[in-house]
Amino acid sequence: MSTAQEMLDYLESVREELAPGDGQFFLSLLWQHNNKKERGSSLSESQVFHLKRLVSKYSASALIDKRNFRDNYSDDHRLIALRCARYYDVQYPRYYGNIVDKVLNSPENHVLEYSEYNKMCNNKYAKKILAAYDEPKKFSVGQMAQIRANNRVDIANKNRDPGSYANRSARLGVRNKVCMILQVDALPITRAAKGARIYKVLVIDEASPIFAHESDLKKVRGLKK
Repeated sequence: MSTAQEMLDYLESVREELAPGDGQFFLSLLWQHNNKKERGSSLSESQVFHLKRLVSKYSASALIDKRNFRDNYSDDHRLIALRCARYYDVQYPRYYGNIVDKVLNSPENHVLEYSEYNKMCNNKYAKKILAAYDEPKKFSVGQMAQIRANNRVDIANKNRDPGSYANRSARLGVRNKVCMILQVDALPITRAAKGARIYKVLVIDEASPIFAHESDLKKVRGLKK
């Protein structure tokens, strides 16, 4: 494909494969090409450059890879995508909103395109989240732990709606207190930081359980087994 017309004809033939944004861009280039052609001119160098990039993105080999990814999208892919989507769902601003909704609206049956999966699940923050899930658990159900003096349990217990803020005073009343682990991985991991796993714990002499990040907890010294 050496001419703009040939490239546009090719993109028209694979138009159903184009992502929404790319499809709109293609239609814009097509309209400009036809409009300029009527006036005896052609697309600019910049427009031709972007047209070539679009053709390369949707080349025959690229489309084969795309279809193979789609056909082989597994439960493992879905679990990774779900963990990443739950992380981004509560961030502010809410990145990758369309992809997040696609996953959360159908956790067990969604199928992401490779570009969507790569964008949301292979960035540096997503890799930290996924690594946190794979870290060995430091506490188990029924085990006693102590809440650190410099804890941030306010973050673990804040409203999980995007844009909400933690109540910092909540951490003061539980400093250095002993608690029992009631549940491991009680909530999705939503912090791209070390010790981000969330536990449900019951502080001794308290009636209601709270949530705490693994980084908020430490082993109780001198506790008799």
